[in-house]
Amino acid sequence: MGIKVNVYKVMKIFISLLLYLGLQVSLFGNVIEVIGSPNTDTYANYGDNITLRVVAYDSHNVGQPLHFTWQRNGLVVASYSDGNLSDPNNSIFKPYVSNLSISNFSPHHEGTYTVDIQALEGSRTLTFSLSNITSDPPSSNSAEYYNVFDSGSSVTFDVQNNIPQGSFNISWYKDGNLITDAGSYQFRIENPRVSDTGTYKAEISNSFGLASQIFVLDVVSNPPQNYDISDSGILQIGNRLDLSFNLYPEDANAVVTWYKDGQIFPVNSTQLVIENVNASNAGNYYAVITNEFGQSNTNTVSVVVVGDPPQNYYLNDQGILQVGDRLDLSFDLYNEDPNAVVTWYKNGQIFPVNSTQLVIENVNASNAGNYYAVITNEFGQSNTNTIDVVVIQSGNERDSFNDLGYYTPEQFEKLRIGSTIITPLDGVGTLSIQIEKSTDLNTWTSSGDDILTHQIPLSSDKQFFRLTLPTTE
Repeated sequence: MGIKVNVYKVMKIFISLLLYLGLQVSLFGNVIEVIGSPNTDTYANYGDNITLRVVAYDSHNVGQPLHFTWQRNGLVVASYSDGNLSDPNNSIFKPYVSNLSISNFSPHHEGTYTVDIQALEGSRTLTFSLSNITSDPPSSNSAEYYNVFDSGSSVTFDVQNNIPQGSFNISWYKDGNLITDAGSYQFRIENPRVSDTGTYKAEISNSFGLASQIFVLDVVSNPPQNYDISDSGILQIGNRLDLSFNLYPEDANAVVTWYKDGQIFPVNSTQLVIENVNASNAGNYYAVITNEFGQSNTNTVSVVVVGDPPQNYYLNDQGILQVGDRLDLSFDLYNEDPNAVVTWYKNGQIFPVNSTQLVIENVNASNAGNYYAVITNEFGQSNTNTIDVVVIQSGNERDSFNDLGYYTPEQFEKLRIGSTIITPLDGVGTLSIQIEKSTDLNTWTSSGDDILTHQIPLSSDKQFFRLTLPTTE
């Protein structure tokens, strides 16, 4: 047969038991229970941030706030009218927490700390001892030396063994220059290059002192590789010269210097290109590739530029010019000679005109002479024909030749004095004449006394003659 249970009686007995147990705690033990096991002996480093923590509850009045009072060496440092409910969802104990925070731990903070926890029906005191872990400064060791190749490896400087327990600061330097003042105890260089070579220093400090650790890094490499440049062969004037080459990856930081005929050529890369070459670009070219560990030279390429000498040119003869006329001996260069140099000459001396255009406005006797031009390029020269420029006076009592050149005696019939016509017969004049001669059409001199007949001798040398009436007394 089943057993009948009176639920009401069971609950009454259970509640009575709880009340009895609560009375026993109140009479014979602490009503404040501490959750966990607080560290009664706490150690820290100077400069650390520390928190002393207590979690407790009132076992007799569950959920009732607690009052916490903190002291250091008997002096109150913090007091809370109630704690902070640490876990509102804890429906059984509803514990409260109290934290005592200490920033930048120093000798001033060392000592014995107590926290007095006050409940409605009792209290409890906990004691903590707070002291420094160490008073040692950082240490220094002899310098460490590292020799590595720039081949994609890495190098790490480590000062962990130089640092005692506790807080510290590290600043890293290279060759006296600050790299970082918030570094860790390791400094790592990935893929070191020659430029990373130098003296590194870790400056370590804590509350008790300062120390430095030195690291010497030497990154080594090989001299540049060997390079060949292609021979461009014989170039025609106006062609393109290209002696370029590319550096290998291992020589990416090398410096390239070009030379032409032993002199530095103003190109600072591997690309040497000249558009529209001329004769001045001919010569011996090579490049020198340099890095921190040596140098290498390319092969030497002899650049040859060929072309033709200037074309032949012809000047137009303008015949006899009168004073005030315009002299124009100009000509144009052919397309084949665009860069040719033109030099003019008069009577064998350089004439100050540096183009193909020789024009003199309003000529006078001083402009008479023999003119020609010399056309020069890198491959030779050519001369124009020579023009004899004659300048004469006009409109006075002494008429002169209408044309220039060398004359036979028969041509003297073209000479006249006033309206008198000279009819020569075997070079002998039929009138009384006076003959003057000149070499420049400017200065005239008598060739003899007044005569009835006179034979004019002609020669291969250029001479001009004119007829004048003798002066009558």
